[in-house]
Amino acid sequence: MYKEWTANGAWFDVVGPKVRLLSASQQSPSEFSVLEARLAPGVFVPLHSHEDREAFYVVSGKAEAYVNGAWQELCAGELIDIAPDKMHAWRNSSTQDTHLVLITTEKMRMFFETIARPLDAGIPSAADMAALVQASQKYGYRLGSPADNASIGLTLG
Repeated sequence: MYKEWTANGAWFDVVGPKVRLLSASQQSPSEFSVLEARLAPGVFVPLHSHEDREAFYVVSGKAEAYVNGAWQELCAGELIDIAPDKMHAWRNSSTQDTHLVLITTEKMRMFFETIARPLDAGIPSAADMAALVQASQKYGYRLGSPADNASIGLTLG
């Protein structure tokens, strides 16, 4: 966990997306947590699921969310609520940054802090990906396989 990268609202990298914490840490993992995220053009979040409910509000730009078996385009001013344990993915296939606000659980915030990397970390290394897999297992998050991701147009590695 890299507290120096995540403290005081500083931006940090979570293996592609850039994130910063907007709400203070809570005592209970089930409490709400609010984060700000940026997806640069070409950045995606592979297929995954978790017991944490998430609501994403698109502040600017546009992104695509894969949920309920299909990609949905979301533009500025739109919100998507992703139910617990629902497989989903994200991608920015536009030419501009996408700016999102994420409302989720404290547990998810703790997961992000666990996989935090400095902003200038570059392309995720094999060690970064191994840390992501290990953290996902620790928090009980399910990651889609390379074949699952390929079936929705996402290429891993």
